Amino acid sequence: MIREFTNNFITEYREPPVIVIGVDRLIYRLKEDAIGVIYSLTNLVKATGGLVIWIVKPVYPWSVKAIAPLADHHLKITRINGRLTLYGIKPRTPLYAIELVNDGTFIKLVPIM
Repeated sequence: MIREFTNNFITEYREPPVIVIGVDRLIYRLKEDAIGVIYSLTNLVKATGGLVIWIVKPVYPWSVKAIAPLADHHLKITRINGRLTLYGIKPRTPLYAIELVNDGTFIKLVPIM
């Protein structure tokens, strides 16, 4: 279903797709078939120059290890001492605090030393 939708999008619009999918929801619905769908969809989208953003919560911790080889970039958002933080796992980056600015309409990344 996801693969067919992506193929139809690429054929109809002739533009590289940007796809955002929650991995935990996909695994809940497709069970063991989810990892195969993730791999084939990622390969299809990369071949067209598109972008896939996988959002992974710790519902199925094994899923991160299963899809990690597919990632060109792996960012982690977490709370440290009550502050929302962001850092890169692949490639490794420094730790940044995420602050809201302009009444919460934008974010600012503040390096944590």
